[in-house]
Amino acid sequence: MSPTAKIPAWQLSDRELTEHLVAAQQQQNTAYAWQLEVIREVESRGIAPEGHPSTAVFLATALHVTPREARARVAQATAEVPLTRKAASAGDVTAQHVAVIAEGLAAAPDWLTPEDYTVAEDMLVALAVQADHATVRRAVRRLRAYWDHEGTPPADHAEASARPWREFRYHWTRGGRFHFTGNVDPETGTVLEQLLVPLAAPDPADPSGAPDPRTTAERHGDAIAAIADLAARAPDLPVKAGERAVATVTVALTDLQAAAKTVFLDDHTPLPIADLRRLLCDAKIYP
Repeated sequence: MSPTAKIPAWQLSDRELTEHLVAAQQQQNTAYAWQLEVIREVESRGIAPEGHPSTAVFLATALHVTPREARARVAQATAEVPLTRKAASAGDVTAQHVAVIAEGLAAAPDWLTPEDYTVAEDMLVALAVQADHATVRRAVRRLRAYWDHEGTPPADHAEASARPWREFRYHWTRGGRFHFTGNVDPETGTVLEQLLVPLAAPDPADPSGAPDPRTTAERHGDAIAAIADLAARAPDLPVKAGERAVATVTVALTDLQAAAKTVFLDDHTPLPIADLRRLLCDAKIYP
């Protein structure tokens, strides 16, 4: 059933609606592939209309897209990605897929053989047919990391291995916040991302229909806290002197007898009693 049929959506059955959605996306993919083919031909002929110094400038004017998007489409149209264009023409991959693959393969090193280049593109296209463009982008990052490693001269491998692949810096702010920065290698980054994505997912809407009020950064912060909590409970967590991490809390006897609401750690940091109970819920207590 063609999505261009003059039938109001409300008259379609559930199955017909889903068929229309899939068909419309495939037509959109095919239309984008055809547009890139036309752009490729215009660029190869150098026939941008008079008054436009380049194909990209003409696209920005004629298609009402940003100059950046216009340049990106020219780059995609002229990229050496025949397998990607074929999949897009068949309606199997989206414009976002094309953009990610073209950008990723544009960074292919000079030493890569034509056969290896084709294998890389084929792998990315096969993934794009089954996954969203964010997943393909992660695959591109892994591919680039592999190329960077393989392209390092043998004499430099020892030096590269000696350099830190992971860095983590932190300090306590005056307000008592734990501030940190750092970076990790692609493999560790992928693992962290796979942990963050499900833990940082928005909460379901409340009974009134209001969505999760947290920002993306706040949800990521909550996910980091959840990861730390899960790690602290891991059975194979490294221990010191046969015991888990030690928390020293000082509470005056008079305060304890008066049902203290705040305690102090050994660095004199105040801590609400409710937070203390949560932190030490699985701890051994030595009065």
